[in-house]
Parts: sequence; structure tokens; C-alpha cells
Amino acid sequence: MNLWAWFRRIFIVSDASERDAFATAITGQNLRRLFPIALFSLIVTLFMLARGVLRLATGTAGGFHSAYMALYAVNSLLMIGILLLCGYYGRNPEKRSAGVGRAISAGAFLAVAWAAAVTVPDILSKQRITVFIVSQLLAGTVFLSPPLVALALQFSVEALLLLGVVCFVPVAARDRGVLIGTAVSGLLAFLASRAQYDGALRQFRACRAIEEKNAGLIAQNRELSELSMTDPLTKLMNRRYFDEIFRREWGNACRTGEALCVAVADVDDFKLYNDAFGHQEGDRCLCKIAGAMRASLRRRNDALARYGGEEFIILVRSAGIEKDFAVLESVREAVVNLSITHKNPAALPVITVSIGGYTIAPTMDDSMPEVLRRADEALYAAKTAGKNRVIVRTAADDPPVDNHFTVC
Repeated sequence: MNLWAWFRRIFIVSDASERDAFATAITGQNLRRLFPIALFSLIVTLFMLARGVLRLATGTAGGFHSAYMALYAVNSLLMIGILLLCGYYGRNPEKRSAGVGRAISAGAFLAVAWAAAVTVPDILSKQRITVFIVSQLLAGTVFLSPPLVALALQFSVEALLLLGVVCFVPVAARDRGVLIGTAVSGLLAFLASRAQYDGALRQFRACRAIEEKNAGLIAQNRELSELSMTDPLTKLMNRRYFDEIFRREWGNACRTGEALCVAVADVDDFKLYNDAFGHQEGDRCLCKIAGAMRASLRRRNDALARYGGEEFIILVRSAGIEKDFAVLESVREAVVNLSITHKNPAALPVITVSIGGYTIAPTMDDSMPEVLRRADEALYAAKTAGKNRVIVRTAADDPPVDNHFTVC
């Protein structure tokens, strides 16, 4: 293993494609962990400030009293800022981003840097590094930081502490054991941070894999659902799905008293077209007819399905027999306007459809199969009368609305 591979294995445990997504994901965890610590630190800081004021009032302040007071005042402001940050992004999770995660890392650095500043007068007076070690370990064990960020944080605060010792602590007062202790605590803090980050990243990857698998299953289920409802050739709804819609609309109409118009459309002389051009061309012809019919039905509740072979079925909410006829007539015209040439002399010059419709305001005494039979009878009448026409009949046995068009 070369040096770069070793470096990547130790410090770069996530690739660029997932780094920002993971940083955003762990921001919420860091905010939840940071809030109680910042609140506790603020309470302690305010207590120390109150204690310092009391000592100042009683005249028992030590030699580094003014330095301590200034540092604790700075820490109180820092903790208030962190609490405001946690509160705002805790209430607005949609605004979290990788930038917020970087702000949290900066807050952790400032907190440990403050501990380093406090430790310098502690070393001068008592040779004590408790605050610094506790801050280091908290930064390593509480915050989820990338290994490089954690390493930079620990290295920076160690350098700050060393600089403070060199600048302010006399050589005679320096204790090598204190410096070794801070180095060991920094290493332990980094290892703890790395272990936490690894565990959170494994959990993130596992959750992401589950989400991707679920998304794939949802897409497959959607595709299977569409296949079960769609005619594979024309992409219209199939007979099974149409029957479900018909039952639902029938039930609604029975309750509300609304009328429905059911129509059956059949491509005229389609067998002759198939014989002349072949089945593949016949399939393309059916697809063009389906597209034209679908485009001509503009109302949201209009339903169109392939009912079998060259036969289609239409269901519309009736607005009166004349308007039902107009809707079906627009369907017939849309097919004629395709101008698909029919070469057989026994047929009309272009492909046409005949449509038979039946309009009824259904009641509980009526039956859907009977309505479909009446629509088939109207279609048969249209075929018998010369094809390329629309015939609509009603339950009242009124004379059918009939029109005939000759295609030149």
C-alpha cells in the first residue's frame, strides 16, 4: 500500500459524491448534541463570572483574575451564539446544509481554542490542564466531524496551547508531562472522533442503500401497475382497467342521477387493411388511431380504452344527447383527418371508424352489461347504415341521432 492510499484510508473515509449529503445528514445530530453542552457551558461560565465578581468585591481575587474574567466573558458570548445557531437550525431543518456543518466545526474549534487560552494561566498558577483535556475529549466524542477536520482541529488547538506556553510560561515553570498529557488527549480525541464518524457513515450508507432499494421497488411496482392497466400496443387503458372505471362512474351516477354515455368505436374494414399492408403496419395504424382519439377527448373525466382487436370503448359524462353526439363526432373526424390511405377498392379511400353510443341516467335497476349491449347495437346500426358514422341512442327510445359522411 503506497503512502497516498494509506493517507486516504486513514483520513478520507467518504468520497466526494456522498460527502456533502452525509455532512448535511449529520448536521441535525450535531445540533442536538451541541445544544445541551453549550447550555451547560453557558451556565458554568455565568457561575464563574459571578464567582469572579464576588471575589473582586471581597478582595480575594488571584493574580490572573482579570484574564480569567475576560476569557469567561468571551466564552459566554460564544455559547450564546452557539445556542442561537442550534435553535434557529433546529426549528428550520430545511435550511440546513453542508455550510451549517462547517459552522458547527468552527464553533467546536473556538470552544477548544478558548480552553487552550484558559489553560495557559492554569499552567502558570497550578500546573493544571483539566479544562483543556475535557474540551478536547468532548470535541472528539460529541461532534461528528470528518477525520481531516478532526485532525486539523486537534492539531490547531495543540499548536495554540504550545504557542501560549512558549509566549507566557517561563522555562522554569514548564512541565514536560503537562505537554505530553495534552498530546495524548489530542490523539485519543482524534481516534474517538474517527470511530464515531466511521459508525455514523456506515449507518448513513446502510440507510441510503435501503432507500435506493425501496425506490427501485416503488418504481417496479409503479411499472407493473401501469402494465396491468395499460394496453401494451396503443398505451391506452386496457379493458380490465376500463371496467373498474366504468363500475366507479356507474355507482356515482346512480347516486347523483347524472347521465353517462357509453360508446363503442370500431375501425371500418380493418381486416382488409391488415391483409393489404401486413400486421405490423396494422399495429402502427391502430396506434395512430388511438392517439387521435385520445387527443380529441379533451375533458378530464372522459375515458378511452382499447376493448379488443380494432375495437375501442369510450365513456363520457353526458351533457345531453346532442352534446354526446358532438363529442363522438369529433372522435370520428379526428380519425378521418389522419388520412391513412386504404388501398382496397371494397373499402373507403381512408381509414375511418364507426361509433355507436348509448346515453342513460342509470338507476339501481339498470345493468352495465345491458348498456354495453345497447351500445353494440348502435354500432351495428352504424355499420349497417354505411360505416364512417356516429349513432347515439337513449334509454327513452327516442329516434337515434344519426349522421353520415361520405369521404371523397
